[in-house]
Formats: sequence, C-alpha cells, structure tokens
Amino acid sequence: MGSSPMTLPADRRPEGVHLEGPYLSEEQRGAHPARLLRKPSDGSWRDFLDDTDLLRMITVAPELPGSGELITVFRAAGVVVSAGHSTAGVEVLDRAAAAGLSHVAHLWSAQSTLQRMPRRYPGLLEAALSSDTLTAEIIADGAHLTSELVRIAFRCLGPDRLCLISDASAGTGLPVGAEFSMGGPVGVVGDGVALNHDGASFCGSTSFLADVLRFTVRSAGVPLPAAVRMATATPAAVLGLAGVTGRLAPGLRADLLVLGRDLALRRVMRRGAWIPGR
Repeated sequence: MGSSPMTLPADRRPEGVHLEGPYLSEEQRGAHPARLLRKPSDGSWRDFLDDTDLLRMITVAPELPGSGELITVFRAAGVVVSAGHSTAGVEVLDRAAAAGLSHVAHLWSAQSTLQRMPRRYPGLLEAALSSDTLTAEIIADGAHLTSELVRIAFRCLGPDRLCLISDASAGTGLPVGAEFSMGGPVGVVGDGVALNHDGASFCGSTSFLADVLRFTVRSAGVPLPAAVRMATATPAAVLGLAGVTGRLAPGLRADLLVLGRDLALRRVMRRGAWIPGR
C-alpha cells in the first residue's frame, strides 16, 4: 500500500488533485471507459466531500442531470468546478456558471463545438472563448493543439485567464510503444503523444510543462512573459494558490524552474531546495 498524498513529507506533497470524471458525457468521453461513467444525479459524488482538503478541481459535464447541485456544493467547499468532456452549449454553461462553475478544461479536447441545423448554435468551445469571466486551459503540445489554435485561445482569453497544462500521462518519459495504465484506460506512447489502446483517441500527453511552454513561445509565437504567466501565476490563481506560489515575490514559496535560452529545463527548485539531477 502506498502513502496517502496528504501524509507524505511536505516537500513531496502534491498541491492537490484534479478529479476529471466520472461525471462526463458518454459522447465526449475520449479515452474514459464508458462503463466507468456516472451521472451526478446518483449522488455518488458526495463520497468525495470527505477529501476536499486534497481535491482542488473537479471536471464535470454540466448538462448531466444533477450537475447543478454538484457544482453548488463543491464550490461552497472551496473546490474549483470545471466543464469538460461535455456536449454543453451556451445556455447550459451559463446556468452552470451561475451555480459556481468557473473553469473550462482543455479547449478543443472532448467538448462540443459549433453546430449548424442550419441555424448556428455555439458549443462549449465557443461559449468558453467568448466568455468574459471563465478561465480555461490548453494542452499546447503540437498534437492536441496546433500553433494556430494556441494563438486563437491566447487572443480570446489572454494570459490572465488562460492556463498552460501538460496533461502528462503515466507514459510521459517512456519510449514509443510502451504501454501504461491510467486507472481504467490503457494507453500507448506514440510519437509525441499518448493514445488509448485502440488508437482512436488521445490518452493524455507525453509532454512536460516546459515542453508545452516552449511550443507556446517558439511555435505559436506567444510572448515569453505571457506564456510564463499562463504556466505559473494564472494556474495558481485559478486553484486559489496565488498567495502561496506561482510568482517570484517576497513571502511566496520558492518553486522555481531554470530554463536555458532554448527553453529547455536546466534546474528545479521545489519549496526552496534544489532537486538533485542533471
């Protein structure tokens, strides 16, 4: 049996957990196995309320029955509620935001987009990009998103509302062809990305956050100061950690990455101590 994350020494303890599922749309489930999906109306999410000291964010499909109560309760408990793996449109997202949802997971990945019937109906993607208040995140690894899509997201939301994430899977750092487990799904390391076992969808990424930052700057052309903010201060603020980490400021924790001119990682300081390594 491994240690609970909250019983680990302070220098090894994670900032928290992002629970992505199981309250997701079957239509937009991506690599999540359909047999493991649930609806908020079954009330099973109440079991997670005992772990809100560890839980920082939960991603749900807000169109599912019972999602309104889930959003209200978790937001009141201090957990950030995010929309993702969802078929929601503007009206559903607006109702969810009124209930306390404040974030949108991995833009362009497993979410509804514009429909033509023949009238145009914006999906979750367009609703997020046109929002004045929601924050969102992108997996800028060149596979989930091209440089053009990164630029669109940056122009719509700016560095104060857009987060860079790695979405790194358990396959990150493993050779091409290696298999790994992500709980329910089994993934395979591809060329610069992780795929689910049948190759039909991505199963997370194989990029580190420094790789995502480098792509955002060198391929998408986002200015370095803005990209650094999107990888540090903005995610910290989204998670309620702005007074703890994410910036170089007196009184904040010394969590630092040293990058070279090529934006490749050189050294890591965590909680004021350099981590040994090359």
